[in-house]
Amino acid sequence: MTPDRRASSATRSGAQSRIGSPACPSRRRRPSTGSLRANALWRQDPSLKGTLGARPLYEEALRLDPNFAPALVGLGYTLLCNGSTTRMPIGSGSRGRSTDVSLRAIRADPDDPNAWVLRTNALSMQGREREALEANAAALKIDPYLCATLHEGRRC
Repeated sequence: MTPDRRASSATRSGAQSRIGSPACPSRRRRPSTGSLRANALWRQDPSLKGTLGARPLYEEALRLDPNFAPALVGLGYTLLCNGSTTRMPIGSGSRGRSTDVSLRAIRADPDDPNAWVLRTNALSMQGREREALEANAAALKIDPYLCATLHEGRRC
């Protein structure tokens, strides 16, 4: 029997796994896919509408893997940008949540300079400049050639 006939007979007999099932790993949803889609959407539309559109994709990636650092960083920036476009008191709402998310991103991957830059900006937006400078120093220690420094890492 040829390989093509074996595959078609296996499909008819139900022996072949369904797409998206755990037995078919190439079709499983991955947190990186949602995070990449969110990044692409946000790059295409950096407005508040694009920011709010990207956030659910980051959140979906985090439902698949709660410790996926790139999705935590993306979510943190959407929270920062939303907080910078609304008139909220410092430390509340999206701004306060972005600080929590930045800490989760650092715990998930302490060697990711983007997580430290997010932390820098989240702390700075709350007026916690001394802590922001410490986070910025940590980012530069990981990547001395990092172009996103204090106050420049924000996308909006």
